[in-house]
Amino acid sequence: MQPTEEQRAAIYIHDKNLIVVAGAGSGKTRILVERYLQLLDTNPSWRIHALVAITFTKAAAWEMRDRLRSELQRRAQPPGGERWARRLTDLDSARIDTIHGLCADLLRANAAQAGIDPLFEVLDETDAAILLSDAVADVLAEVEAPLTKLFAQVDAFQIKNSLRDLALVQADTPPLPADAEEIFAQWQREWSESALVTRDQLMRSAEVTALADLPMPPVADKLAELARQYADYLRQIAAAQGAQLAQRLLQECHREGKVGNIGSVKNWGGQAAKTHAARILRDLRERIEADLKFIGEPPGELDRASAEALRLWDGLFRQVRQRYTALKRERAWLDFGDLESLAAQLLQNDHVRERYRGAEFKHLLVDEFQDTNRAQWQIIQSLADINHGGSLFAVGDPKQSIYQFRGADVSVFERVRKQIAGQAQGMELPLATSFRTHRRLLEQFNALFSRLLTRDEGSPTRDYEVRFDQPMRTFRMAAPQDAALELLLLDKGVRDGQGEPVRGRNRRQQNYPADDMRRWEAFQIAQRIHELVTQERPVHDRQRGGWRPIRYGDIAILFRSLNKAPLYEDVFKARGLPFLTVAGRGYFDRQEVWDMLDLLRTLHNPADDLSLAAALRSPMFAFSDDLLLGLRLVTAGSAQPLPLWQALHMADETCLGITPDDLPRLQQARAALGELQRMAGRVSISELLRYALAATHYLAILTGLPDGDRRRGNIEKLLQLADDSSRSSLGEFSQYLSDLTTREAREGEALLKAHDSLRLMTVHASKGLEFPMVILADAAWHRMALSPLLLADAQRGLSCKVYAPNNNRYESGFAHKRNINMQRLKEAAEAKRLLYVAATRAQDVLLISGAVSQTKNNLWNARGWLGQLLKALELEDIPRETTQDVCLAGHPLRVVMPEGPPDAMLWQQTAQPDANLWHVPVDANAYPPQMPPLLQTLPEPPALPSHITVSQLEDLGEARFSAEAKSRRAARLRFREAALHDLPRAQPLNLSRRIPRRQIGLIVHELLRHSAFQGRAEPSAEAIDAIAWQHGATNPATLAGIQKQVRRLLKNYARSDVCGWIKSARAANRRVYTELPFIFRRRNRVIHGAMDVLLQDADGLWRVIDYKTGDAGGDFQRHARQYRLQLGVYAAAVQEQLSLRAPPLTYVHYLRDNHTVQLANADCQAELERLEATLDEGLGEHD
Repeated sequence: MQPTEEQRAAIYIHDKNLIVVAGAGSGKTRILVERYLQLLDTNPSWRIHALVAITFTKAAAWEMRDRLRSELQRRAQPPGGERWARRLTDLDSARIDTIHGLCADLLRANAAQAGIDPLFEVLDETDAAILLSDAVADVLAEVEAPLTKLFAQVDAFQIKNSLRDLALVQADTPPLPADAEEIFAQWQREWSESALVTRDQLMRSAEVTALADLPMPPVADKLAELARQYADYLRQIAAAQGAQLAQRLLQECHREGKVGNIGSVKNWGGQAAKTHAARILRDLRERIEADLKFIGEPPGELDRASAEALRLWDGLFRQVRQRYTALKRERAWLDFGDLESLAAQLLQNDHVRERYRGAEFKHLLVDEFQDTNRAQWQIIQSLADINHGGSLFAVGDPKQSIYQFRGADVSVFERVRKQIAGQAQGMELPLATSFRTHRRLLEQFNALFSRLLTRDEGSPTRDYEVRFDQPMRTFRMAAPQDAALELLLLDKGVRDGQGEPVRGRNRRQQNYPADDMRRWEAFQIAQRIHELVTQERPVHDRQRGGWRPIRYGDIAILFRSLNKAPLYEDVFKARGLPFLTVAGRGYFDRQEVWDMLDLLRTLHNPADDLSLAAALRSPMFAFSDDLLLGLRLVTAGSAQPLPLWQALHMADETCLGITPDDLPRLQQARAALGELQRMAGRVSISELLRYALAATHYLAILTGLPDGDRRRGNIEKLLQLADDSSRSSLGEFSQYLSDLTTREAREGEALLKAHDSLRLMTVHASKGLEFPMVILADAAWHRMALSPLLLADAQRGLSCKVYAPNNNRYESGFAHKRNINMQRLKEAAEAKRLLYVAATRAQDVLLISGAVSQTKNNLWNARGWLGQLLKALELEDIPRETTQDVCLAGHPLRVVMPEGPPDAMLWQQTAQPDANLWHVPVDANAYPPQMPPLLQTLPEPPALPSHITVSQLEDLGEARFSAEAKSRRAARLRFREAALHDLPRAQPLNLSRRIPRRQIGLIVHELLRHSAFQGRAEPSAEAIDAIAWQHGATNPATLAGIQKQVRRLLKNYARSDVCGWIKSARAANRRVYTELPFIFRRRNRVIHGAMDVLLQDADGLWRVIDYKTGDAGGDFQRHARQYRLQLGVYAAAVQEQLSLRAPPLTYVHYLRDNHTVQLANADCQAELERLEATLDEGLGEHD
């Protein structure tokens, strides 16, 4: 498809800095790729790393890299594709990464100037939180006066939790005045200024203007009289000289200006005019209420106490910050905040900045620019000179800025937008054509969001509000005749048979419970989905270029929060709808995950009675309540019950409450837990979990339970977490999982393979996706108004609550209330943008559902998005009818209001699930029948399958054959560390300006891994530099020497027998594989890794070649003995996979010496036969 005119401008304008506002579905990613390629085409002298592409996520970086690779492969085809083939070869060195990835590269390449270790590691959020927790513990253990005063005012637990908040620790806030009285005086000045500024903004607001423009009826009328009263108050407020007088008048106006059901329809000339006038007054009163809330009360005695406490908090945070920084420095660790701040500081160095800006970096392309922040913009400005045209291309959409919780600052986009568009060398370009949504739905989106996305110039958060200033145009004109936008409104008020509200003793209307409302909503959604699928509602198929009937897999159900998603899941299961919950926060709340975590906590601390009781009560051991009670009654003569672990091991049939039938179960539990406790600390966490599953048959039990496949998937995901985690002990792993849980990490349930299934996900998880039909469920959801103990605002600084003894609670003074209000206003502005993102995922149909209630004035209202929609669409007074169509942008908007909830049995009955979704074949041998599973005698535990990598085999070989005792022991230690995770990691070596020969060999080895170079072409300088950086060669003074040495080794390699074999095989079109992954099972061991080279020679024989970078000391045959086990595994894997009669020939090629050694198959086979003995030796403590 040819680009549109606006897309062509974004691709081909290279002499200006461009800020591109890309609406939803406008083809932004395609534009980035095409512009990247066009810049390479226009500037053939540029190296590929002269283009820097910055993406928001790693996944986006890989997607862009994959798209570029595909397009380069297409362009590299002969004839005339040679230059693109060279670009394709260099693509691995292209700088396409996140802003944090780019910062890490800059810091490694300029480590000396940055003053850091070039081999630093980057902490993820969880690791950073755990390290910060250690820093807090260190500080609190040594805290001294006067900071100890804070512990007399604030609970120690809350102090600890506040200090462990990384956002507070790293907050970039203005410094506090040195004295508490000075802080208080500053707050008094700020309150007066804020009150008067807010008053002035009110007088210029749209609400006041609407009142001034309101035509009054010529006769006396109560509603008109109220309007005149408002006008009189506003005149007094505008003339008030002091802040306190203005505040008092605003309070009086709000108190006396309540809008009831007053006024005459006749006096106003009709119902519409009267309703319009009443709405203007209500809007004005709401505005005044919000302004009063923002102004708050003037600082008083509570604020004096806050100022004193804030000085103490500031001192504690300063110490924690220093300790946290010291811990990171000791370990050569950096967190994401460090990457940004250190990179920004580094680029203030003129020499470093000049190296990159306009020189090494010719052009920057920044994706998702709406989600940057001030620090990131500072880095981008340092790398791209916006005063020089053609340096920067930034694309994004402020309407889709939804990552404030990750530090995104939408005001940066608007500020940079004005800055670039206001320069002669800059330009703003819109991408306003949607290739996603059809005309009717898109026009309704334009109408809706032009009302919702507005900026109040009088608001204190106006810089964080986004205007809908560019209506989208559609590429898809055709659309079905049915309504594309639907509202499902569920009345939460209980009504009688005549539809009248049912009222309680206090005459207030009774409401259905919130969870029942959500179940009802899920039932109605399920009914609607069933109707659409049964009726074969047409949706557009982009791949086929036409229409087809809707399927379950075309529908996404989006939530702002998945906390209540299980209620919807239960109803969908009952109604037989296939679905997948794609992402959320519910993983660690799943019962089967809790069972395994309780078991780990028990093994870590057998004195944890609660965890042990939960594990015993779980299906793993299936203790009854009576049996648990019997254990609690075991006293062994003591006046108090014994610890549960001790009682478990002492209980027998003589104990009260223990029956003879309980004895087998007790014995099984004691045996399994005893063996697990003996294994703890000697095997990896992953192996410990796997043994527990085997000993208790837990996976088989889960398979037999309802929803068993999903439960098993969740346990397998826990095993993956254990495999991926570097935590070495039960305590560390438990702390790791606890941190993920308490921080509400976005872990989703394990996914089953989607087969035409509904997708349930958060709006954030749907970003960048599109679906034929989108349902915004629970649209009346709203975030609970929280009042945290501390808050940090970039402009207004740190604030805190203080304890008020008279009220026996923590209370907020002026500064803290101001920060809370600012945060809530920013969140409210972002919530509107989140609604825009959610709605614009829809291609053909959008359904929005939620609970509403009716006021005494018979007006419908709701919380959250739904309340905003009712107001924006003027549906607050819509009649209560089952189905009705209203007009929006000239097209029907269907409003459905069911009469009442159905019988609860309809959403509780069990339906047969879709076999394609829920049925996963189970190997009967792996999972024996369990009926009843826990009453059978436990079999002897099978031998644990152990996963071994080829790197570990190499360590085992060195531990067995190295000539030096020191090398043997070091190899054994490396093996134990990798296999059991019970030793500390080796400390990285500091680099000098001279690169060791071994690292040169590693760089050559890495280059040979790429199929793009196997003696066919020399790698580019960029490719060598990129790999050198990965191996710590970051000093610019050494790179030229590295280039020379690497190229010398590669030239030698090109003359080697190995390279000749590869060239010969390729020339004859025989099979050649490089970096070939494999998995090989040896008895109960699983060995996996990748072979360097596997090829077939002219005689049909197979050869396996492994590259080595070590120093053989001249005795190659002796040195090569340590690789017999590794090459024996390679040979056995190839023989098994290819069904060969004899194993392939095996070779070791020493890169530094360009020498090849053939290993005897018999020697390799002998080492493979003694694998178990070698493993035992490797796990031993001594030579």
